[in-house]
Amino acid sequence: MSGSVAAPAQERIRPRSGGVSFGGILSSEWVKLRSLRSTWWVATSLVVLGVAISALLAFSLGGDVLDDPRNHDGTSTVALPVGIALAFLQLIVVVLGVISITSEFGTGMIRSSFAAVPGRVSLLGGKAIIVGSASFVLGAVTAVLSWAASYAILVARGASIAFPDLSVPLWSLLGTAGCLALTAVFGLAVGAIVRSTAAAISICVGVLFVLTIVVQIVIGVTQAEWLAHAQDYLLSNAATGVVMPRAEGAMPPWQSLLIVVGWAVVPLVAGLVLVRRRDV
Repeated sequence: MSGSVAAPAQERIRPRSGGVSFGGILSSEWVKLRSLRSTWWVATSLVVLGVAISALLAFSLGGDVLDDPRNHDGTSTVALPVGIALAFLQLIVVVLGVISITSEFGTGMIRSSFAAVPGRVSLLGGKAIIVGSASFVLGAVTAVLSWAASYAILVARGASIAFPDLSVPLWSLLGTAGCLALTAVFGLAVGAIVRSTAAAISICVGVLFVLTIVVQIVIGVTQAEWLAHAQDYLLSNAATGVVMPRAEGAMPPWQSLLIVVGWAVVPLVAGLVLVRRRDV
């Protein structure tokens, strides 16, 4: 008789495998991200520097650009400062993606995360969603403030700016936010692969900044036409192509966006494979 009573009791207290819901994972990852002091430093730097750089660029635009609401390569004048500043903003937001996972590897907290969520897909996917969403919101706020500052400065300088519709500023704002979110996910993926903050940030800076400079130098020396076309597939150049649509015949914005998505997804899948095979 005691056996028949004990069995249901054991069944009730037995822990369920994979009992953490995906909503719980998202909630936990959000708490971990906002509890990092570096997260707030990155967020503040992103907004402040984004507005400052855009305003500075708006002040520096030449008179020929101010006289035409569409500049020589087909880009909206008011989108120029935000689009140029995007390359610098990517260097900042990628740090947020890196530290969101390398901080756990550095402190050993990742073992607790793996113990609580054995499913690597759920854990890394939850991190990517939270980091990407937070970066999108920060990017949208930065883009709105930067665009407003640039618009006010350009109008004050006598720029002829008129929009037939809202597609130009809306695409610029959403494109900036989306590219920053995908860049943060790229940083997360690199961090998952190398598990070191310093190494991951170095790789990301190399991809975003150094690689672009090297390719431009090689193009200048060799005059290789195929390389000139290939540079559109670099992460920083593709992101700029999303925010600042270029002249007729150039890569369309939606194609540039797909390239940025690829830069985020491919390393994320590679990081997931390595986390499942390597990390206990």
